[in-house]
This record gives sequence, C-alpha cells and structure tokens, in this order.
Amino acid sequence: MIHCLGWFSALAPVYLKTAYKNDPYFERAKVLFSVDGNEEEGEIGEDLIKKLEFDKITGDLLDPLQGEVTPDALRRMAIHYSDGVILGQESVSPELIEYLRSEPDHKVLEYPGPAVDHAEAYVDFYRSFTE
Repeated sequence: MIHCLGWFSALAPVYLKTAYKNDPYFERAKVLFSVDGNEEEGEIGEDLIKKLEFDKITGDLLDPLQGEVTPDALRRMAIHYSDGVILGQESVSPELIEYLRSEPDHKVLEYPGPAVDHAEAYVDFYRSFTE
C-alpha cells in the first residue's frame, strides 16, 4: 500500500503504474491518492511533459493532463493511475469530483471527517484493498 497525499506527490502513481509496474517491489502495490482542497495552485514547469516523455510516459498515458500542466492536471493524473482515492476534505473542486466520477474503476472514500475522529473509516478503506 502506497499512499500519496496532494498534488506534489501526484506523479508517484503515474510512475508506479507505468515505469515501475513490473518491478518486483511495486508490481503488486496498491496506490492510494488523497485529494485535498486547500493546496497550492499555479503553473508547473512547462518542461514537465518532456520529462515524462523522457521516461516513456507518452501518448495516451498523458491524457489525464488534458494538455495542462497545473496542480489540478497533476491531481487528475494521480486519480487516473491510483487504485483508490480519498477525498481528504469537503472542499475538493467540483471539476476533480467530476473527473473522479468519470473513472469508474476506482474505490473512493468520500470525506468522512477528520482522521482523528473517523479513523475506522480510513482503516476500513485500507483493508478493502487487502481482501
């Protein structure tokens, strides 16, 4: 189980499910991505796509970016390549919720409340990947 939190970690699911998918350390890993609503916004370096292409992440593997290089584009990419998604706050953007709904193969934990108060919901979600 590898749990990535926020747009800064959004490339980890991409690499784990493409470049490292046959690596014995990661081939059976389940990847979770938590989407939070209060994260930094702005542009990421335009050369990001070139860096991904250098690592053979090309063509339709880049479709979730929808031609953008922004934190939300990276979140879409992480959602696409994750096995499960946790909505970490109530204030997740409607656009990301819509994108998540368009990805039907994902397990989703809707925001249950602060982890400190709702730990069992998070534990149950984690367990659902081991059954």
